[in-house]
Amino acid sequence: MNEDSSSNFKANLSYTPSDDFLIYGQWAEGFRLGAPQSLLTPSCVADSNGLYDSISGTKIPVPGSVSPDELENFEMGLKTRIADDRISLNASIYRINWDGMPVQTGLACGVSVIVNAGESKSEGVEIESRVLLADNLKLDLSASYSEATLTQDAPGLGAGAVNGADLPGSADFNFSLGLEYDFSVKGIEAFARLDYSYVGEYFSNFTEIGQNAGDYGLVNLKIGGALEDVSADVFINNLLNTDDYTWIESFSSQFGFSRAYQLRPRTIGINLAYQF
Repeated sequence: MNEDSSSNFKANLSYTPSDDFLIYGQWAEGFRLGAPQSLLTPSCVADSNGLYDSISGTKIPVPGSVSPDELENFEMGLKTRIADDRISLNASIYRINWDGMPVQTGLACGVSVIVNAGESKSEGVEIESRVLLADNLKLDLSASYSEATLTQDAPGLGAGAVNGADLPGSADFNFSLGLEYDFSVKGIEAFARLDYSYVGEYFSNFTEIGQNAGDYGLVNLKIGGALEDVSADVFINNLLNTDDYTWIESFSSQFGFSRAYQLRPRTIGINLAYQF
């Protein structure tokens, strides 16, 4: 039986030149335990070197268990409030080094296994802001840009899994915008909120071939109110009934069939709550 253990450390340094301005830097570690490997069927037979045929046509070792993976995160940012606290702004840049990331891959015998694919990095910038446009009208804004790539070749994951390749499922650009209006109707404190979010394009394979996922905008609407201990709201998610993919199962396509996950269609509902 394998035993895994580790220690995680974190350090933070901050400076506040004024009550409404903060600059900080942070370093942190992360550790996740490994897991048992999927059982191989009798049709999966290793060669004399203990290697298995992968779907990509390469030979790969299949470990008896998935090894732990570790993260190292570097972050610098600022938090500030201006215009008599009517505008708040948070911004940060970061880099995450990921060692031993577990990735699902397929064998030619029709079984999927988890292998530790080596090293990768994620670098990016994030910005979020809240603006009080009027006493009862506020604007929320957030955006991020990131690049998540391999930092060493992973030949067992296919020809495209080379140093510098984008990680599957990682959109470079994401954006969200929200507008909320508060009002009162016959003693009922009410609100109306409209949210828009955009998710950039990404692929579920290293070679970035076939159908992409992402590259869609989503609009949600919510209207509600509260009276004493009772609150209620009506929501319409995916107001424009956008029909796009959130993930393409590239592993399945290697066996002659495809599977994909789509956005939930326009959904209308109501939330009721009572506070005791």
